[in-house]
Amino acid sequence: MNPSKLKNYRWKEIPNPDKQKIKILAQEIQTTDLIAKLLIQRGINNYDEARKYFAPSFKDLYDPFLMKGMDLAVNRIIDAINKKEICMIYGDYDVDGTNGTALLYLFFRELGLNVSFYIPDRINEGYGISKIGIDEAKKRGVKLLVAVDCGIRDVEKIEYANQIGIESIICDHHEPGEILPPAISILDPFQKDCNYPFKFLCGCGVAFKLIQGIHNKLNSTINLEQYLDFVAVAISADIVQMTGENKTFSALGINLLKKSPRPGYKQLMENANIDRNKLDSTKIVFGLAPRINAAGRLGSATRAVKLLISDTNVDSINLADTLEKENINRKKIQDDAFTEALSLYENNPNLQNGNVIVLYNENWHPGVIGIVASKLVEEYYLPTIILTNINGVAKGSCRSISEVSIYEALQNANNLLNQFGGHQMAAGLSIDISKIDLLRNTLSDYFQNKILPDQRIPTQIVDSEISLDEINSTFLKSIFRFAPYGPGNMPPTFVSKNISFSNYKLLKEKHFKGSIRTKERFLDCIAFDNIELFELARKGNYFDVLFTIDENNYNDRILPQLKIRAFKISEKS
Repeated sequence: MNPSKLKNYRWKEIPNPDKQKIKILAQEIQTTDLIAKLLIQRGINNYDEARKYFAPSFKDLYDPFLMKGMDLAVNRIIDAINKKEICMIYGDYDVDGTNGTALLYLFFRELGLNVSFYIPDRINEGYGISKIGIDEAKKRGVKLLVAVDCGIRDVEKIEYANQIGIESIICDHHEPGEILPPAISILDPFQKDCNYPFKFLCGCGVAFKLIQGIHNKLNSTINLEQYLDFVAVAISADIVQMTGENKTFSALGINLLKKSPRPGYKQLMENANIDRNKLDSTKIVFGLAPRINAAGRLGSATRAVKLLISDTNVDSINLADTLEKENINRKKIQDDAFTEALSLYENNPNLQNGNVIVLYNENWHPGVIGIVASKLVEEYYLPTIILTNINGVAKGSCRSISEVSIYEALQNANNLLNQFGGHQMAAGLSIDISKIDLLRNTLSDYFQNKILPDQRIPTQIVDSEISLDEINSTFLKSIFRFAPYGPGNMPPTFVSKNISFSNYKLLKEKHFKGSIRTKERFLDCIAFDNIELFELARKGNYFDVLFTIDENNYNDRILPQLKIRAFKISEKS
């Protein structure tokens, strides 16, 4: 097999819902059939569901005590408050973990709990709860450890903590193993017999359910909504489902960040050149998240938590500027590693004979291998594992494609691994260096019958074929309310046929920019990194285009812009 970079997509239109259902919903919520159709495709079938989707409220959140283990966790923390015990929050070093740590720390402190926090070192300790971290807790006199975004597979470490007199509560959202850690309480929607109605919380989201439970049990007057900014950022950064409770969290949290951001986030947005009034999930993913993650990628993620909990402008400016420099350095290290990974893969035929990409280089920085894996998936659309050497052992980050679960694949190869954990789309592992080739072959065999040839091309879901004349002011007002976006609630994607472009040009010699005329207006459109479309448009071709609709802010005016994701030359040409 020769490596082939991605150039196109499979277009797959979602089946049309029942016409009668569309009519009923459209009438019930006073909207068009097209908007009703899009809502039904997203599982929104009645007025109440539409209200929660378009106008979510804090009251829409589920009762936290529906989560298995919540009673035990809440009672243990209240007991720690009453006994004036010392508590330590143990958080992961990514955005989800650091935001969850900040959330718990500020809430516990407001309750009067004697609390500190600890974030492990990515290189020296790795993912999860470490013996080093538990020993540090012992030195601090900790009686209760609360883990956030980690811990669900750390059976031996929790056993060790118990042996030295430290009890634990785990707030996690990763897949549990067959044996659960012997903690006082485990909060994880994926654990067996947990009937919590929404399974796809991030780690910070689970932490929020914990403070919600404590708040309700104590009849506290603390304003819980002040912590929703942490949850919103964690949801977008961790790429979890943007449906149900997560969409409620995100909408409320993003609104909070727009209106009254805490000092740390205010400075992060300024450094990222984000107008907070225009903040959305995309700007979180590409603007805020990399800067927070930079702390733990190249150094101590403790700095990220300190930034998030800072209550002065001076501290937040200094900490945010430090992370800005780290992020610039991270980009350089990441780009170098990605270039090396591309070269290694494309110049070694033996690495290409399979259904998975597994690459190892002892010099790659462990803080960037996850990003490199993601970028390779974008290039080749194959499950990808990038490994580096940490203290004589290969440690790797895994990223998958939507058709298969990398977590299930690692379960199948468990006998080769020292350790692994994660979920369907992303995971981490450690393995002896001598077994890397065997792992590559084992995973390739596993994926042989799971990735069909046509699945080597990513799918672009099409919500509906529409006429561009349908894109009027009323339609746009409704479409822009579908946000925030993320998995399970991606921007509505449309196809329009027999389109011709006018006023087209290239921006920065690589981005196609043009306009399309409708009955009501000219619609601006853009296709990033697409010289091919420019050349074909010059030849007078007509096109079938697949696109989403963005808000383009220009001179304080909000105008629609079609973002072209794929195209075909139409039969009219």
